Amino acid sequence: MKPFSPLPAAARASGAVLWLCVALLMAGAMWVGCYGHPLADDFTYASAARLGDFLAVQANIYNSWSARVSSNVLCCLFLAETPLWGYRVIAPVMLMGLVLGFYAFVSAAGPRALTPARRWTAALVLAALFYLGAPSTREGFYWASGALNYLPAMIGALLGAAMLLGRAPPRAWHWPAVFLCATFTGLCNESALFVESLVLMVGATWAFLRRSPARWLWLAALAGCGAAVIVELLCPGIRHRSEIYANSRQFLWSFRESWAWMFRLFLRALGSVGLWGATLLFLPWLVRAGGRLRRWRLSPLWAALFVAAWIALMAAVLFPIHYVSGVNPPGRIQNLFYFIFLLGWFPTAAVAVSWLLRLKPMRVAAGAFARRSFIAISVFALVVAAGMFANGTFKRLAEDIMRRGPSFDAQMRLRLEMITSVRGSHADLIVPALKDPPDIIGFHDLTANAQDWHNRSMADYYGLRSIRTGP
Repeated sequence: MKPFSPLPAAARASGAVLWLCVALLMAGAMWVGCYGHPLADDFTYASAARLGDFLAVQANIYNSWSARVSSNVLCCLFLAETPLWGYRVIAPVMLMGLVLGFYAFVSAAGPRALTPARRWTAALVLAALFYLGAPSTREGFYWASGALNYLPAMIGALLGAAMLLGRAPPRAWHWPAVFLCATFTGLCNESALFVESLVLMVGATWAFLRRSPARWLWLAALAGCGAAVIVELLCPGIRHRSEIYANSRQFLWSFRESWAWMFRLFLRALGSVGLWGATLLFLPWLVRAGGRLRRWRLSPLWAALFVAAWIALMAAVLFPIHYVSGVNPPGRIQNLFYFIFLLGWFPTAAVAVSWLLRLKPMRVAAGAFARRSFIAISVFALVVAAGMFANGTFKRLAEDIMRRGPSFDAQMRLRLEMITSVRGSHADLIVPALKDPPDIIGFHDLTANAQDWHNRSMADYYGLRSIRTGP
């Protein structure tokens, strides 16, 4: 019988604490969605879906507003006459999709030695980091229109990357799957399409230069992205939408602002305690990945180019909204920025580790770290857990679960009863303004101005002449 050692026991205990924290966070993130209600563009999509047959509706949106074929289809399917419970499962489904996407990505891009349990740990931690670090949780997860326009693109990108980065030789079904995945992801929104185009062009070039067995798979993905680009360029709705905004299609302004916003958001992202804790927690895996990079014998120039490409992608994801609409990026676009930041952070850390380990003092320190890994893992796991609970998003989430969410749900149900009583009557309806609205699940409520587009969208959906808030 082996003697008891407190160090492995401490590592297991801290790992259990981390799992418990992540589980509580994800359960709370899914539960708070049970208080959500349709808002803003949710009614616009629902009203549009009623106007004709499904294909005609999609053609009308394409010709008048946007080429987001994937997102438009999802929004019209999920928001047209969807019962309240169906609306409320969108956030949990998207969260579970992110976890599965991160698991597939980690399985393909992570070290070979990762067990399924460690892959799930990494996937859950990455999903939790994204949820807590996203600049606008309410736009990105609990406002259905925002969630369906951006989260499917992130999930599709993770699944596509998993197929492209897989170590096993590509199978026959990979080619059509990666083509469709790239097309679907690109047609979710313009920012995703722009970044996907850049990544696939560089990745396909790199794969062919190295004569990678997956080079033709990269070409299939690039072809799928190219199909999405053609759909986007031929879209009349893009030009129509740009004409609405006075500052649209100003290239120099858009370029400058996208970089300015990138640095601002980048510095904000670096302030996450959970991010640094997760980096230290994943350090053994980063060391193994660093060894793989050293075997590739990458020159300092290639390492610098990799980091520069990551930074450029974070600016590129913000460029389309500046150029097409002439406005600063809303929260849901900033969420997409943070997604790219998170995906690039750990490979960048692996590159840094691979170069640091070329120095003898760092190799000695790494050996000491390996000998004390149980202590280090225990501490780092607790740092990640503490970082999650010290996060402002978690504080707002707890507040919405305990107090603001139930109050919001009760007020919205009362408002719905008032609307239902006069539905289809073309009446002018005044409803009470929300008191103490939630931070996580509330987005763009009605205003006192009956001509505001939020008010008009709800009035059109319920067959009212007007609706506004008032005494």
